Amino acid sequence: MELSVEALQKRVTGLSSLPTLPHVVKHVGRMVEDKKSSAADVGELISRDQVLSAKILRLVNSPVYGFPGRISSVTHALVLLGFNVVKGLVLST
Repeated sequence: MELSVEALQKRVTGLSSLPTLPHVVKHVGRMVEDKKSSAADVGELISRDQVLSAKILRLVNSPVYGFPGRISSVTHALVLLGFNVVKGLVLST
């Protein structure tokens, strides 16, 4: 069964969200538990997954936290949110 270009475009635009890669979730979970991991290391790993990066940046820039400026770096978001919040977000993904 082959999809036409129009049918494929319709399916893609109909997606509400994309999944996070399972191996990234597992690896991030291990890294936030490791006391030797730095925010830069975890941020670099999370940056490889666009969906998880977007979720973290959306959370840190939400009105709940009320930071005055726009946060655009995953590593900066990790420092501001803390590993426990990021771990909770990753596990909920």
